[in-house]
Amino acid sequence: MSADLGSLLSLAAVELSPSDGLDAAHLSRVVRSVRRRRIRRHTVESAVGVAAASVVGTVVWAGLRLAPEPHRAPPAVTATPTVQPTPAPTVQPSAIPRSTPSAAPVADDIVGLPPTFAMPAGLLEKTTPGWVLAIYQSEVLDENSRPVPSVPTVVLSSPEGVPYRVHDLPLDPSIDVRLLRWDAGSSTALVSVGRSLAADGSSAPSGLMARGVLDLTTGTITPDQRGLSDAAGFVGKASSGAELWMQPTDLSVVDQHSDDDLLSIDGDRDAKIVATLKGAREFDVNPTGTRAVFTSYTPGQSDSMGTVDSLGVVDLQDGRATVAPFIQDKRCQISGWIDAESVLTACNGDSDAHPSVWSIDVASRTPTHLRDLAEGDAWPDGGTWLSDGVTIGSGHTGGIFGDDDCVEGGVYTWKAGVPTLVASALADREVYATVVDGTVYITDVGSCYGGPTIVSSRPVDGDPITLLPAPSPRPDGEAWSSGATSWTVGRPIGAIG
Repeated sequence: MSADLGSLLSLAAVELSPSDGLDAAHLSRVVRSVRRRRIRRHTVESAVGVAAASVVGTVVWAGLRLAPEPHRAPPAVTATPTVQPTPAPTVQPSAIPRSTPSAAPVADDIVGLPPTFAMPAGLLEKTTPGWVLAIYQSEVLDENSRPVPSVPTVVLSSPEGVPYRVHDLPLDPSIDVRLLRWDAGSSTALVSVGRSLAADGSSAPSGLMARGVLDLTTGTITPDQRGLSDAAGFVGKASSGAELWMQPTDLSVVDQHSDDDLLSIDGDRDAKIVATLKGAREFDVNPTGTRAVFTSYTPGQSDSMGTVDSLGVVDLQDGRATVAPFIQDKRCQISGWIDAESVLTACNGDSDAHPSVWSIDVASRTPTHLRDLAEGDAWPDGGTWLSDGVTIGSGHTGGIFGDDDCVEGGVYTWKAGVPTLVASALADREVYATVVDGTVYITDVGSCYGGPTIVSSRPVDGDPITLLPAPSPRPDGEAWSSGATSWTVGRPIGAIG
C-alpha cells in the first residue's frame, strides 16, 4: 500500500462505528473506498480522452515564441565607380535575405517538475476549455518514511501537453493545497487547504480552509468559506450552476452512521442546506446536475459479510432524499451513471459467488439485470458517465469485495453491462477515468508502492497525450513518491460537470 493511502486510512476510523467488526471483506472495501476518494481528490472535477480534445495550437505556439526575431543589418549596396559624377551609380540588387528561424525554446529542468516553460504574459487569459491546471508537490521519503517535498508549483498544460509554470506556492510540508475548480481564461481557481502532517511529522489530515480562492498571478490564497465548516468537501455543481458541498451535521459525532449536510453556494451568496443525508459517501451528481446518488451506511443493515450499504438518492432541486437497499439480498456498489436517470451497479450475493452487473432506475428503484460476470471479467469499480448508455471507469479482475488490492485492471467502458478495455494499468499501478466536456482523462497512479501520478487524455482517433508527466528523475537517483498532487480541467464558465 502506498504511504499516501496508509495516511488516509487513519481517517477510516470516522467511517467505522466502534461496534463494527472489521472482517477482511469489510476492511478491503474500506481500503478501496478510501483509495477511490483519494484518487477523486486528485482528479476532482477533472478529465483522459475518448472524445477528441479541443485544439488551440495557435495559442500554444504563440506562447512558445519567447525570443524576438534577431536584428539583421540591411544588405550592403555596392556602387559602380565612374569618372563622371553623372549618371547615377548602378546598383546591383542583392538577393532578399531570408530570416533564419529562431531556435526552438528549451524547457527548463527544475527539481520536482517535469520539463516546463516559463508562462508567457497573458496566456492565462487566452486559455480555453480543455487546458489543465495542476499543483506539483513532488516528494521523496526519508529514512523514517516521512515525505520530504519540493517547492509546490502550479503548472498549466495545453491540450497538446505543453506545460508552463504558473506560480510557486509557499513550501510548507504540513499544508496540502487542492485544486477544486477552474474556469478556463480565469486568473483565479477554487481551492481547499488541509493539514497533511502534524508538527511531529505524523499523519494528521485535518481541514484548515474548506474553500479558498487561489490567485494564479501571485500564488496568494484568500479564504472564502461562505459559512462552510473546515470539514466541508466540494462534491460538484448543480444544474443551476451552484456549487455543491458536504459536511458533517455535527462535528462532535463523526462516524459511518452520522448525518451529513448537503449545501449549495449560489453566486456570491453564503452556503445553504439542501438536504441532510444519512451517512453519505461516494456522492455522485448525474449528467444534468438534477440528482445525485450516494452510498449510505445504514444502521441495522448487515449480513454474514458485514455492513450492507444502501443506495441514497437526493433531488438537487427540492432536497428530497430517499435511502433504500440497492437490490434485495445483494451487496452492491455505485459504479457510475449510465444516463441521467439510472446508475450502473456491481453486485454480489451473500458471498463472493454470483457476481453481476445491474442498472437501477433511481426514480422508481427498479433494478434491471444486465449480465453475470464470469471469473476474470472486469468489475466496474467506480466510474463516470461518458454518453447515454455508456459508463467509463476503472475495472479490476479481483472481485468486487476481494481482499487483493494489487489486482490487474484498467479503464473500461461499460455498455449494457459489457466491458470494453480502453487502457491497461501497468504492473502495480491503478488507472482511473474522469470525463469533462466529453473528453476522457486517465489518471495513472502508483497503487501498492506509491509513485508519481501521470495524467493523459485519450483522443478517439490518435495516440494518448500526456498532459501531466512524472517529475524528471532526481540528480541523486532517489525515486519520487509523488508528483502532481491535484489537478482540474478548465471548464466553460457556468458548466455543470
